[in-house]
Amino acid sequence: MKEAIEDGFILNPLKNIVPVASKMLFDLPTNLLEGLTEKEYKDAQKKQIYENRDRIDAIAKFVADLLVKDVYRKIRGTGKAMLAVYSIKAAIAYKQAVTKHFNALVREPKYAKYAEAPIHIVYSRNQDEQSATVLNDGLTEEKVMQNFALKKNGLMIVVAKLQTGFDEKKLHTLFLDKEIKGISAIQTISRVNRTTKYKNDCKIVDFSFTNVNVQNIKDAFEYFSNVVVSDFDPFSDKKVLDLLFIELKKSDTFDKFFTVFMAIYDDKTRHDDPESYLDFESSLKKYIDANPGRTSDAKAKSAQYFTILNRIEYVIELDAKYSEPIFLLFWRKFNTLYNMMHRSKDIKDPIEVYFDNRIGIIEVETYSPEEKKKKPLMLAESTEPYGHQFDIIAIIAARNEQEAITASLIQDFETKIKDFFNYVRNANEGERLIVKIHSHVSEAEIYDDFAKIYRRYKALNRQKVGDYFFKEFDDLVDKLCDDFEKYLSE
Repeated sequence: MKEAIEDGFILNPLKNIVPVASKMLFDLPTNLLEGLTEKEYKDAQKKQIYENRDRIDAIAKFVADLLVKDVYRKIRGTGKAMLAVYSIKAAIAYKQAVTKHFNALVREPKYAKYAEAPIHIVYSRNQDEQSATVLNDGLTEEKVMQNFALKKNGLMIVVAKLQTGFDEKKLHTLFLDKEIKGISAIQTISRVNRTTKYKNDCKIVDFSFTNVNVQNIKDAFEYFSNVVVSDFDPFSDKKVLDLLFIELKKSDTFDKFFTVFMAIYDDKTRHDDPESYLDFESSLKKYIDANPGRTSDAKAKSAQYFTILNRIEYVIELDAKYSEPIFLLFWRKFNTLYNMMHRSKDIKDPIEVYFDNRIGIIEVETYSPEEKKKKPLMLAESTEPYGHQFDIIAIIAARNEQEAITASLIQDFETKIKDFFNYVRNANEGERLIVKIHSHVSEAEIYDDFAKIYRRYKALNRQKVGDYFFKEFDDLVDKLCDDFEKYLSE
């Protein structure tokens, strides 16, 4: 990979990673039950963070703002973006929120030229959620792909689909609101590193909780850039996948329930109706309850199957049988039901999570990963489900302490931006720029003058402000200019 970057075949996706943090608050649930101690509460779940509607709305506003002020101006005005999110529920919420904020922005004359840029959503069909076709104004997935390719600009919101194997060379920016690591991280960030005429760079904007992707991506890049057969052997993975495929096919769970599931799945009138699956789910739950050993083993093997498939699906050529939609959907349904039935009954609700109305770019320090010994590949075995108790008060305190640090980092960047804006406003060149902003001078001239002031400020204040600030904003100078105009009006 390093050689490909050095030779100019692909762009370096690590060159422009922008960590954007959203401050959260953690607290005990409000529905307190008498007689239970704090240690019986459950820790926060990832979905409480990634599906929090207030947080999604704040990030969606940030995304929409960056689309019109940066992304769509790239590649000579033909830049596009992808937003990869945690779940279908989050994706649907993002589609609504980004559309709302984007439509508000393109009502401004300055951004009206982007009004026709589509905001599409793509995810695998799930009978528990509405069809993506409905959210794409009736367009099928094939039509969505065609429309996205033909349009000058656009945003594609995805869950897992298209994170790998989707090749649109004018994808400039990848927004991440989910956690990625390992080969999945390499495959995902590679959506934006394709080269094309006038495309000089690419960008990753990371919204993941505590911005773990900054380190995860660095680790994955360092590992797979120097990969050798002994480190990553997809062909050995494929052998394990083949054994798992055979084991799952001959399991009692598959033998007893797949035919029933297939009958519902193949019936177009019942396929998307959740009620059609009620009898099937009820029977499967009873079977899981009555056969803990067999179903626990099936759960372990199906989970390992999905892990390996995700790791090698687009690395080596696989027979289509391994990714047969109905086969995968059956085992996903089984996993969902199994997990629901084995949630611990000894603990109360998860601690509650709130968005604290603070979002912004922060500085994230990374470290060199320690060498890890490769574990031998083997088939997963049954493990008995168990619960775990936490010192929940200590967890809440630690979480909120870390979030307080995040808030201070956000504030630090905001303060540096305001200091820079004050410099622009009070400098002689800045006074002339402000006159131009309030006149009929072209956008290009305004951006050019602003960039000159930015470069002068950088030369004079690099040591005081710090390299990290300029590293993050060197590629966002036009956005800073637009934000400066808004700052003047406020």
